[in-house]
Amino acid sequence: MPLFFSGSQEDYFHLYEMTARTAKKIDSKLRFGGPATSYNSWIPEMIDFCEKNNVPLDFVSTHHYPTDDPLWKSGLDIEEFFKQTGGKETDYHRGILKEMTARTKQESKNYPLYYTEWNVSAMLGDTIHDEPYAAAMVAKTLADNDGLVDGYSFWTFSDIFEEQSQKPGVFHGGFGLQTVDGVEKPVYRIFEIFHELGTKRIKVESSQSSTTEVLAAQKGNDLQVLVYNHNVPSEPIETEEVKIDLGTDNAYDAWIERIDSNHTNPMKKWEEIGKPEYLKQPEIDQLRENSKLQKENIEIKEGQLTLKMPPHSCAFVTIPGFFK
Repeated sequence: MPLFFSGSQEDYFHLYEMTARTAKKIDSKLRFGGPATSYNSWIPEMIDFCEKNNVPLDFVSTHHYPTDDPLWKSGLDIEEFFKQTGGKETDYHRGILKEMTARTKQESKNYPLYYTEWNVSAMLGDTIHDEPYAAAMVAKTLADNDGLVDGYSFWTFSDIFEEQSQKPGVFHGGFGLQTVDGVEKPVYRIFEIFHELGTKRIKVESSQSSTTEVLAAQKGNDLQVLVYNHNVPSEPIETEEVKIDLGTDNAYDAWIERIDSNHTNPMKKWEEIGKPEYLKQPEIDQLRENSKLQKENIEIKEGQLTLKMPPHSCAFVTIPGFFK
C-alpha cells in the first residue's frame, strides 16, 4: 500500500539487499530478515531472491489478520482488492489464522518465522477489540499456532496509536491491549493467563466437534486447564456445557478465573456508569479493578470438571498438587 511503501516488489528487494549487505559489512552479527509484508505475502519470492543472489536472510517476517482472508483468497494485490471491494469484504472462518500460519511455515522452508503484527481484526474501530470476543479468539489462536512460529507479536500494547491520528473515545475499537487510560481489556487478561501457563503442554482429546476447546498444561505439580468458546462473528455460537475427564477418580480443590460478558469486562462497566467521554481518576481506578481476573474456589469431584461456557468466553482452572 502506498501509505507504507509506494515502490514495487523489485524496488523493495533492491532496498533490502542494499541495506542488509551494508549493515552486515559493519557488523556481521546483525540479523536481517523480511519481507515484513501484510497478509503473509511475498515470502517464496523473498526467499528465492535472496538465495539466488546470495543476499543475507536470517529469518522470515510477515503480518496477518483474520480479516485478510478475502484478500488472501482473491489472488489480487492489496490495492486492486480495495479498489474492487472498498475493503468491506472482511468475513472469515474459524481457525483461519492457523491455516495462514501453517502455509506460511511451509513457504518459509527452514528459516525462523516471525509474525511481527497480528490482531483479531485489521479494522481500527472494530468493537471486538474491546470485547471478551478478542480474548477467546486470541486463546484459540495462540493454542493453534503453538510450535508453528518462532515469534508472534500482537499489535499492539496500547490504544495510544498515532499511525492515522489518535482516535477519540474510551473504548473505540482500538488495536491495543489497554485503553488510552491504561484500562486493561479482556484480551490483556488472556495474555496474562498465557504468561502463567506452564511450559509442558498436555494432550487433550475430544470426542466431538465444538466451538469450545481445551488447552492443558503442567506447571510444577499443578494442572492448568484453559477452556475457550470461540466462533467468528458471522457464525452461530451458544453456551456449551463442557465435561472434562481428568483421568482420575479423585476430588480436588481448585480455583477458576473467568473472562466473559460478566467477568473481566471493563467496557460493560463503562457502559453501566454512563459511557463518560472523559474519565476521571476514580473512574479509571474502578474500570481497572473491574478488569482484574478474580479467583473463585471450586470443588472437582470424581475427577470430573464440568463448566458452562458462554459465547466468546474463557475459563482458566488451576488444580494445585494434581501431579504430586
